[in-house]
This record gives sequence, C-alpha cells and structure tokens, in this order.
Amino acid sequence: IFFFFFFFFFLRSLKRLDSNMIPVICFYEDDLFIHSENYQLLLCDDSLGVTQFLQDIEKKYPENMKIVQVNFDAYHSYITAAQTELYPSSKAAVFILKDYKLISLPKGPSIESRPFQLQMTKNQFLEKVNAIKAMIAAGRFYQVNLTCAFKSERHTDPLSFFLSKQDDYVGGYKSFLPFKHHSLISFSPELFLEKKSSILRTEPIKGSISKNENA
Repeated sequence: IFFFFFFFFFLRSLKRLDSNMIPVICFYEDDLFIHSENYQLLLCDDSLGVTQFLQDIEKKYPENMKIVQVNFDAYHSYITAAQTELYPSSKAAVFILKDYKLISLPKGPSIESRPFQLQMTKNQFLEKVNAIKAMIAAGRFYQVNLTCAFKSERHTDPLSFFLSKQDDYVGGYKSFLPFKHHSLISFSPELFLEKKSSILRTEPIKGSISKNENA
C-alpha cells in the first residue's frame, strides 16, 4: 500500500479511445511498473464518503490488484471554480485491474510544445500565503504545500507525453492514470507512506536539506 504526494501534469484529451485500450501505468517496486490494458474504472459518487467507497470496493474485489487515486481538494469548500475547472475529478477513483504485467518504462519520442504559462499572479500567491499563515496560527494545519498551476499546449496524446518526459524525472513514483476526458500524470519523487506486511516506511522530502550542504 502506497500513499504519495503528486507532482503532476493534468492533461485534457479532445479525442480518446475506449478506456480499456489506453493502459494504466503505476509504480510498483524498484524500476518495475504495473501496466494494464484490461481494467475497470470506478468513480466515487458525490453522495458517498471515500472511506465507504473504498471499503465497498475491497469487499467486492478482494483479489484484484487496485490503483487508487484520491482528490483531497474535493473535501474543501474553499476550492474555487477555476481550480475545479483545472482539476474536475471525483473524490476518489479506483482502477480494478483484471490482469496486468510488470514492465520497465520505455523511452518515448521527443515532444515539442509551447512554454508553460503561470496561472496565478504574484498578488494571488501572496494572498494564499497569508491565508495559510492564519490557518496555521489558528491550529488548523501545521504544514501546507502551496502549489501553482501552469498551462501549456501540447499536440500529442497524454500517453506519449508521459513516456517522453519520464526519463527527465529521477523519482520512482511515476504513474499514468487515463480517465474519460483527461489524464493524470505523476512524476513524484516523494514517498509519504509505504506498508509492506507489518513494516511502515516514510521518506518525506519537504523541509529537508542536502547532507552535502552546511547548516
């Protein structure tokens, strides 16, 4: 069981094939990745809690390998319309793998694209920083990872983009999650929590510093 933070690309697709023809790819162990073209995608209904949703799936599909994606933003009422438009996903999604294989990721073709454009002004960023400081002072959070959205146009399909860029990121926790109208691509170097049998392991990177640097 893995829980991890995403450094992700959110890609829209104007033209999609049948979902089961587009593979789902997710990190597994070392340099091996789960690859499946035969799966069922289940989305959490707005009326159902995520915990109940996941428990129901585990009871119905106890033997299947599963890839789980949770949208934590769905729990917060302060998410703006612009953010919802950027990331219009359900509260949680589960890929039920009917079969899969373990692969090493192939290198994709080189892809040219327009530069990324920041989707937030400096003043908007500073407003969010001040809001976060206030919430930390009130005891609601002790740490917040504030991120900014970037936008670019790329004339390719999301899978080709994922394969073309995956060599640029050294983190092992990469994944390609194809949805009906968009794809979620993760190049995440951070392991939040891993559970194997009775062993728990965590390797957070936020707030850390290189051992080669002085204080």
